[in-house]
Amino acid sequence: MQGNIRVFAWRGAAGLASRVAPLRVPGHLVRSAEVIQFILNELALTAQLKWPRWFGTKLLDRSIKSPEASLKLTAAIANITAEHPEVDRRWLEHTIHALRFDGALRSYARAPASECRQWLGAIEERTLALLPQGNSAAHLDAVVAVFRWLVDAVRCNVELHIDEELIELGSLIPIAYYAVDAPLDESLPSLREVHNGDGKHDESATRSTGNNERLGFRSGTEAKLANALQQDASMAGRFLFNERVDAAYAYSYEVDILWRDGPLIVEIDGYRWHSGREQFRADRERDYRLMLAGYRVLRLTHEEVEQDVAIAVDKVRDMTAMLEAERELRR
Repeated sequence: MQGNIRVFAWRGAAGLASRVAPLRVPGHLVRSAEVIQFILNELALTAQLKWPRWFGTKLLDRSIKSPEASLKLTAAIANITAEHPEVDRRWLEHTIHALRFDGALRSYARAPASECRQWLGAIEERTLALLPQGNSAAHLDAVVAVFRWLVDAVRCNVELHIDEELIELGSLIPIAYYAVDAPLDESLPSLREVHNGDGKHDESATRSTGNNERLGFRSGTEAKLANALQQDASMAGRFLFNERVDAAYAYSYEVDILWRDGPLIVEIDGYRWHSGREQFRADRERDYRLMLAGYRVLRLTHEEVEQDVAIAVDKVRDMTAMLEAERELRR
């Protein structure tokens, strides 16, 4: 990649990890199923490198095949599944058996989303950073589709780093809401290199942010409004940022700002990602599903927040006051 890098990210409930290992997706992969299989294989190989330190324990040992070792492993599996309810016991038993007796791991991809979650838990990796290495529209589209799969099905922290020179090759409209301002240092070691032989993260694998410390936000404009709200005596502490909410028809969306005390969503629209006809239509469809779920959506433009953030705060205050008044009338 030679140009400026555009970053898209979903942080999940646990927040975006400060250490991120790049996962460079080979350019010849042009189908989403191929990209998913590549990710699962990389995770399996990483888990093999990190063995026997899985799920934060050092109790597992593949080198001993005695009955005593089997009992010890049974106890270790019981402890892990008790401490980590999300771990699939059958999956854990299967993978440990493969390591002890075959000496190797591989992905079976029978239930790829579940398997991906298991591998991530085993190696204690919090964020996957996808770096497409190809320059074809099919490759980029496949990686974008897998980004959405990781968000919607796996629900792990995930980032997608794309050279701006390649953006026109694929459709990024489905993930435009995930744009952020936190570029990754692409000289960092890969996922497998980060999980070196001792099973620990390489401390050098840190995000390159320069003076940008706002990793909780997807843009500088969003951070500016968030800071202004926090500095306002009547607004401070009343909002959540980049929260995922449920909408009508089984949809869910990550919204810029969510009012803690009522069903108000504030979205900041940048010209780049919200100016096209398709994005205009997608925004209205999104608002429609959110309103059916009971939310009010206030859209602010990037320009009005940047030019006079005080007016933007006043608009948010007016909306909260209106909703509070409506609440009083219903009592």
